[in-house]
Amino acid sequence: MLSVILGWVADLKYDTAQEDPRWHSLHEVEKAAERARVLTHKLLAFGRRQMLDLRATHLDLLVAGLEATMQKVAGEAVTLDVRLSEVDAVKVDSGQIEQVILNLVANARDAMPRGGRIEVAVFGAERKIDGFERATVCVSVRDEGSGVDEVTRARIFEPFFTTKERTRNTGLGLSTALGIVQQCGGFIEVQSQPGSGAVFTLVLPVTLDFERDALAELRMPARATRTMSPRTILIVEADAQMRRLLTMLLGRIGHRPWEESDAATSLQRIATDGAPDLAIIGLVGPPDMGSELAAKLRALLPELPLVLLSGLADASVVETATALRSPILRKPFTMKALVAAVDEALGEALGSTKTKGR
Repeated sequence: MLSVILGWVADLKYDTAQEDPRWHSLHEVEKAAERARVLTHKLLAFGRRQMLDLRATHLDLLVAGLEATMQKVAGEAVTLDVRLSEVDAVKVDSGQIEQVILNLVANARDAMPRGGRIEVAVFGAERKIDGFERATVCVSVRDEGSGVDEVTRARIFEPFFTTKERTRNTGLGLSTALGIVQQCGGFIEVQSQPGSGAVFTLVLPVTLDFERDALAELRMPARATRTMSPRTILIVEADAQMRRLLTMLLGRIGHRPWEESDAATSLQRIATDGAPDLAIIGLVGPPDMGSELAAKLRALLPELPLVLLSGLADASVVETATALRSPILRKPFTMKALVAAVDEALGEALGSTKTKGR
C-alpha cells in the first residue's frame, strides 16, 4: 500500500509545478508516507522480518570509514575515541549495521547532555551463541552518562519503551537495533549501573564464507554493455494497484510494459507475442505465481532477466533470488530502487537516464 501511495504521489508531483499550491499538499502526503515507510522498516527489523543484504564484512574497516560521521553525530561537546583491532569477517547488512552503530552513538551522546567521552571499540572475542562457544566480532559503544538501573535495563529493548521525551523519540531505536543484529545471527550485550555510564556491545559470529563469497564475485561473468533503448517488460503481479503503478513508472522511463495478473495469461502472452526483454514477478499471489512462475519462465527462456518483487524477508525469498540470480525489488520501493533493479537485471546503465522531473 505504501508503494502505491508513494508511486502515485510521485506521478502527480511529476505533472505539477512547484508554484502550484497542490504541489505542497502532495509533498506533505509524500512526507507522511515516507515516515510510514521508515516506521514500517523499523517494525520489520524489530520483528526480525526486514529483508537484509547479508555480505561478508570486516567491521574494523566499516567502523574506520564511519568515524567522521560518528563524530558529527556525537557533536562538538563530545570526545570520540575509536579503538580498532584487526578482526575476522562477519556476515551482515553493512548499511543496517552502520545505522545501528550511529544510533548507539546518538544514544550515548544524549546520555551526556553536558558533554563527555564516547569510546567505540572493535575487537574479537569468544561468546556463546545458541549454546555453543563461537568466535565473534564485537563492536562496543561506551559512554560516561548517568547509566540506567536494573528495571530500565530489563525493558530497554522493548518496542516503544523510551527514557526520552515522546516528542523526540519513538522508542523503536534499540528494539530495531536488536532485530537487525539478531537477523545477522548475533545479539547485543548491555552493561550499566546508575552513575557509571553504559556499554552497549554488538556481538556477531565470525563467518566462514568470506573467501567463498569473494571467489564467487570474481567468477561472476561481467554483464554485457548495451546501448540504451526501450525494453519490453512483462509485469506479473496479482495486485491490480501494484500492476498499474509499475506500468506507469516503467512507462515514464521509456519502456513498454506488458501487464498480466496470473501465470496462465503471462505464459499465453509470451506464446502469442514472443519473449519480453525482462519480467518482473510478484512473489505474493496464487500457488502457481511467484517463485513457481519465475522458475517456469527461467526454464522456458533461460536468458530472460528476472526481477522478483517482494516485501517479505523470508529466507526462501533470498534463496529463490540467489538460485535464479535475480535482483529483489523490495516493497515499499521508490522510482530509484525500481530503476536500479531493472538496471541490474538488464545489465545496462538505466541509472544514468535523465527523465523529466526526476
